[in-house]
Amino acid sequence: MVELIEVINNLTLIFVTASITLLLFDRIDHPSIPSYILAGIIVGPLVELITGVSLISQENILVLAQIGIAFLVFILGTDMETSKFQRLVKGNISLTILKTGLIGLPVFLIAYFTFFDIFNSIYIALAASLSSSLISIELLDSKVRNIIHHRLTYSINLIQDLLAISIFIIIASEPLSLPIVGMNLIIGVTIMLVALTMKKLIPLLIEYLGKTREMYILISASTLLVFSVFSEVLGLTIVVGAFAAGLALSKKPYNQEVVQTIGSLKDFFSAIFFVSLGALVVLPTKNVLILSLVLTAIIVFVKPLIGAYFLQKSFDKRTSYMTSLNLDQVSEYVLIIAIQAFIANTIVPVVFQAIILTATVTMITSSYTSRHSEKIYDFMKKHKWLKVAEKDFVDKNFSEKIKGHFIIGGYDIQGKEITKMLRREGQKVVVIENNPEKILDAQTNGLSYIYGDMMVEDVWESAYFKDAKMIISTVPLEKVSEKVLELDTDADKIIRAKNMIQVKKYIEKCIYVIYPHFLATKKLIEHLRGSLESEDYRKRLRDITRREIS
Repeated sequence: MVELIEVINNLTLIFVTASITLLLFDRIDHPSIPSYILAGIIVGPLVELITGVSLISQENILVLAQIGIAFLVFILGTDMETSKFQRLVKGNISLTILKTGLIGLPVFLIAYFTFFDIFNSIYIALAASLSSSLISIELLDSKVRNIIHHRLTYSINLIQDLLAISIFIIIASEPLSLPIVGMNLIIGVTIMLVALTMKKLIPLLIEYLGKTREMYILISASTLLVFSVFSEVLGLTIVVGAFAAGLALSKKPYNQEVVQTIGSLKDFFSAIFFVSLGALVVLPTKNVLILSLVLTAIIVFVKPLIGAYFLQKSFDKRTSYMTSLNLDQVSEYVLIIAIQAFIANTIVPVVFQAIILTATVTMITSSYTSRHSEKIYDFMKKHKWLKVAEKDFVDKNFSEKIKGHFIIGGYDIQGKEITKMLRREGQKVVVIENNPEKILDAQTNGLSYIYGDMMVEDVWESAYFKDAKMIISTVPLEKVSEKVLELDTDADKIIRAKNMIQVKKYIEKCIYVIYPHFLATKKLIEHLRGSLESEDYRKRLRDITRREIS
């Protein structure tokens, strides 16, 4: 009973402090993650440094951190639509492993041949080489996750997560022997296979029981509890079970309902995790500070450059650098490994505190590098020594120069319909798209296409934009619309806006602005007017709508 009251008091302290820091950071338009970590530093090391009294015990902090991570990993697994990123993942498995090894192996060797044993050297190497999926989800706007460097970030994180879970199962084996490691790997694979089997069965259960909010909560909580207990009983951490539980619930479209139903809890557990991380920070010793500075420098400066170098073999410079700038932090799985090792007394205090401090610093800096990635890339682009390739990578299926053509930016619903109409009218069309699935669709329909980022100059040069008759962008991103307006060409331009402010801003620079909400409202008014004027029109409205969407 005393322990329960202590946990409640700790949570109250965490959320009161986090609310204050979050409010302050929101007022100055700063990311939320640094505010949570700052709250943890305040209730943890800062108060203890000033008063000499610890408000939260380290034992409670470790427990809260593991609970927070477990739930966030569960949400991560639930929201992970692997089929959506299958093509990117398939093409980047070897690249991700190579990049991870190229960073991790030298760090491991340096650590091992200087001051640390094999286990602690592994922990340091993992901290330097693995990135955080949780930070990516927190920082990347869900409304624009179809941008190629966002999808690429997810695919790399997915591969690294699976790699991290495998490594965790291996080094968590006690004693570390081939039979024990083999047994734990078999258990881990079995749990994932059970999760994949449940992924097929749970939708049937949902359909049978009925799609209610209570039912989704019950199934989600039960799945998480069963897999977590199952994993713990079999000698693995609850985090492995939480990931498997999320995977079991990741079937579309049911996973979206699950995320919407329990997703509001994500902010609750996110606050617990990041505040706990800040609370784990202690006043660093000289050795901790040196090791942390070295790790931070590798993660923030070296890792993005190495990542961009390898990505430029398959993607343009902008995509490569923007992706790498989303991977400049310590993985949550490394924190799990470090915490478990700390509890098992297999990690030295210097390495543990250095990893915690580095994770804290890089998760804060990543919040800002992700937000200002466009400005950082523009700065990097100006320095020739950062340019690995002379020309951006551009993938297209036509070689002859064309003129008097239409360039369609974005091959989604609007782009497809516009393209169909133009082809029926006998016009030449070139599609620019950065989604591989949509490019495959364009290829199937026999279209001339360019697979690339509309923010890259070489993509437009490859589309012969100066000789185009018209450029139409259906992409709902302000920076893309402004890029189209900046193009030096006599071609007419049509771009898309997301509000009336942008419509008024753009209309003087192009011949038409697509504003879907306005157009949809106009169309609805047209149908309502027809229904009021004619009873026959009202009866035919359903058939009219069917023809419009066919």
